[in-house]
Amino acid sequence: MNDLYHNDTDNGGRPNIPVKTMVKVLFLQSMFNMVDEQAETLIKDRTSFMNFLDYPDQYPDERTIWLFRERLSKTGKDHETTIDLSKRGIIVYRDRGYFGHDLKGIDGTMDRSVRNHKLPIESIGRNLRILRKRSLVEYPYSII
Repeated sequence: MNDLYHNDTDNGGRPNIPVKTMVKVLFLQSMFNMVDEQAETLIKDRTSFMNFLDYPDQYPDERTIWLFRERLSKTGKDHETTIDLSKRGIIVYRDRGYFGHDLKGIDGTMDRSVRNHKLPIESIGRNLRILRKRSLVEYPYSII
């Protein structure tokens, strides 16, 4: 995702905030339902947010957050199905919306039916097992 930045800081200008930090900011915004102005204020105010961002040298302002989100949408990189955070050898349980994307880990994506073709009973059972596994993993995050 480093290709989101096109400016050359060697010729002057403010250095870019790392992409990892910006993605974490967007995550905090989605978890706490914050607009850009709130995110800027709370990131600088809350120690827990600073800790989550690994205490960066520079914190993004509201305009930087907005511009980053715009760059993501223009390049088509803002959707979670295009980001693979899996690790080799680890099963990745995903729902039916994540089809068609290769993983580094072991694919545990639910089977999906297509028009005029119902799922076989084996696939329905597999989907239910994956749903139970995902619920066990996602439950703590839903509480947070």
